[in-house]
Amino acid sequence: MLWTVSALVHAAASSGHVLAQARKRDEKQAKAKSVPPLYMLGRGGDGLPPGVADMRAAIIEAIETGDIAELKGAMDLNELPPEVGAARGTDPIEHLRSLSADRTGKDVLDALHRLLEGTWVAVPAGRDAENNRIFVWPQFAEVGVEALNEAEAKALVDLVGSPEAAAITQARRYRGWRLSIGADGVWHMLVRVGF
Repeated sequence: MLWTVSALVHAAASSGHVLAQARKRDEKQAKAKSVPPLYMLGRGGDGLPPGVADMRAAIIEAIETGDIAELKGAMDLNELPPEVGAARGTDPIEHLRSLSADRTGKDVLDALHRLLEGTWVAVPAGRDAENNRIFVWPQFAEVGVEALNEAEAKALVDLVGSPEAAAITQARRYRGWRLSIGADGVWHMLVRVGF
């Protein structure tokens, strides 16, 4: 009888251990399912968190006026202006205007509008669980152009035109405008890259 009780106690302890291991495994699997993918892709305003969507809307509202100076309103929503590639102390709007072919900024606004209507990628940045992604337009500025599928190749042509898309694909490196907004809605950057 002693052996039977001992066997039952051992069996109960073993099954408790097995149940605890199964619970831990289930918790790990649930946690793994809740972890967002490394990169998230989207287009236009689809799938953006509220802060990013709001900043994107403010930028588009400024673009639709046709006056590059109106971007200042969106920039002023930040504590600090976004990086535009200007020398320290240079007015960001004047710098963007200086990059314009006709010095009015209309072509910069057109490019910016195409950018924000096109594809974006969200990349991890930092440890803050709620604000740990940076949303980058276009996706090509972050994930590359080496192996574009048909839809991505079309998106690149829509963004920069056929001749420039061919040059980018051949160089295997994106060049053009790059815009980034943090998950918290802070506009970080609007720069030309690869030139």
